[in-house]
Amino acid sequence: MSDFIADLEAELVDAARRRTTRRRRHVARVPRLRPAAVLAVVALAALVVALIAVARGLDNGSRAGDERPSVPPGPGVTLPLPAAQAARACPGVEQRSQRGKVPQSSPLSIFARPRTQQDALPSLDGADSFTWIPAGTIFPGASRRPTPEQFDAELYLVSIAEPRQGGDCDGFLDAVLGVCLVAGSGDAVVKCFSDEEVNAGRAIALTSPGVVHGIAPDGAARVTLHRDGEAVSAGVHENVYEIRVPVAAGDEIRLELERLEECRPSRELLEAVPALRDGAWQTLPAAAGEAMPSAGVRQWARRIETGDELELWAIAHCDSAERACVVPVGGETHEQQLCATAADIRRSGMTWGFPAHGRRAIAGLAPPGTRRVQVVSGGDVHDLSLIGGVFGGLLPPGFAGLNVRFS
Repeated sequence: MSDFIADLEAELVDAARRRTTRRRRHVARVPRLRPAAVLAVVALAALVVALIAVARGLDNGSRAGDERPSVPPGPGVTLPLPAAQAARACPGVEQRSQRGKVPQSSPLSIFARPRTQQDALPSLDGADSFTWIPAGTIFPGASRRPTPEQFDAELYLVSIAEPRQGGDCDGFLDAVLGVCLVAGSGDAVVKCFSDEEVNAGRAIALTSPGVVHGIAPDGAARVTLHRDGEAVSAGVHENVYEIRVPVAAGDEIRLELERLEECRPSRELLEAVPALRDGAWQTLPAAAGEAMPSAGVRQWARRIETGDELELWAIAHCDSAERACVVPVGGETHEQQLCATAADIRRSGMTWGFPAHGRRAIAGLAPPGTRRVQVVSGGDVHDLSLIGGVFGGLLPPGFAGLNVRFS
């Protein structure tokens, strides 16, 4: 069991015990817990921890190439449209801030990608803490800003535990894990959901007049909102979607999630590109996603460093045929992709040249059994990094050709 899971178990159980031994300042608005309720909270906490442990075991272990993550259940859900609430600070309210920890068990793959500076939560006007996030525990280091260029609003997701019921400062704390959606900055609105609500496709809220935002589980490519015989659809980007539709809080709506099948690397592809055996289900970083849009859907991929300033991503990809792709990311590189079927790779391999960092670079896929990849220019020879059939690197000044030699 990881440190995070152990800490979370202790914190949730301790929270239940504290609620039985003392009243908080707002006790007038929080009902007294009966012994049966306490036992229920502790049991729920233990169940949550057990489920997290199972998820961690799957995510951290070496998954076989033919395994795949779960996809959204059911064709759709019907619910009254909830409204996000204006964010406001809660002075004096206790909140645990797990700054140095990231909940690896989160059901959303957006949290698996590297965090950048723009992912940091915005500051709330007049607030000196994160108590405006209605949760007993917050993981500010796990915040992400999903694909800014895809949305009109400034959006953020942040992992939390113990969401406050009703979003009020003195709301009862639920002993569950969840995620909060923040729309805007300075005068933001916020709505929190449990992981169960996210996985069920029920994480949606009215964030401004005529605009709804929602959180879609992994595997959802598009969302369609039905109301009064009309339907409006929107694409999912890094687990988030935005829909403009004339609705009001409380209106009954129906949501349908369109699932996009994820590519499972076949044994044939894994034999052609051994590097993919050590891959994992994940959402590609933004730079790689520009070359191969994933619509928030995890793909079987592996990040490869070449030893210089070039970063490569090896990806199992499906469209009309199963292919292995290499996406170079770094410096001045214009993100593009090099793809080939297992048959093409076995026959001759694939090589591609492109500019990067003011120099010429090469990336590609070598035929199975290749132990060395070299670039020959005149009488000069340069060795390229080779990992599990994926090769690439920056070329020395003066290397102009693409004479690649496999041995």
